[in-house]
Amino acid sequence: VYETFVKIDEILCTKCGNCVKICPVGAIT
Repeated sequence: VYETFVKIDEILCTKCGNCVKICPVGAIT
């Protein structure tokens, strides 16, 4: 599951690293 978050994080959050904290939208999506 975390792996999926990382993938989405790279696409929407530009590899923000802590997508859940920095880019919640990316993490939820």
